[in-house]
Amino acid sequence: MAEIRANLLDQGPQVGEAGATGWRWSPGCRAPPTPTLIARPWHRTVVPALVRSVGARSYVSLMNLKLCEVTSQNVHALMEFPLRPGQERFVAPVANSIAEASVTPTAWPRAICDGDDVVGFVMANFDPDNELAAFRCGIWRLHVSADQQGRGVGRFAVEEVAREARRRGNEQMTVLWVQGDGGPEQFYLRCGLEPTGERLFGQILGARSTHTVATGTPPTRAS
Repeated sequence: MAEIRANLLDQGPQVGEAGATGWRWSPGCRAPPTPTLIARPWHRTVVPALVRSVGARSYVSLMNLKLCEVTSQNVHALMEFPLRPGQERFVAPVANSIAEASVTPTAWPRAICDGDDVVGFVMANFDPDNELAAFRCGIWRLHVSADQQGRGVGRFAVEEVAREARRRGNEQMTVLWVQGDGGPEQFYLRCGLEPTGERLFGQILGARSTHTVATGTPPTRAS
């Protein structure tokens, strides 16, 4: 992680400028950045052909999804996620999340991998002593590559965060999202996160039990 942090700091103004969009964070209260669902092109010809051949649901069953620690070997792939048009208002670059994780001991950043390929990124936070209950256990960021959205990758990541939360003894997990066309709200609702009626930093606060299984069957977890 120290090597990754050094590489990010070498980018200088690029990291700071990117961080001006899509999230609000105050070190004083350790509030999370806006959770997101973002995209990058991936396997433009192979994946669409496979989906047409076997069907989207069958394609999901063929995936070998797992969460991997962020390392010097996969960090560059994580930096390559471009946004779809209109998503800029909901997201911040992965670089911001990784840089923040390097100075936030409670952050839990993970690459979402299908075999050896990076197909997304998720960052959770497990901070039982946070003064705000909403920030003690939950998802801070979620990114899924463009050609992988809608195939269960994001749902798999949500359930893996729930699994880790249960392992740590947490009964509830939260997420914040910004409402709007093209935003992540419908995705989080499908994953069982329901609005609590509370708003924090102008965002919707959603919560669910860590024992709730999202509607539908997530992809098989890699061993």
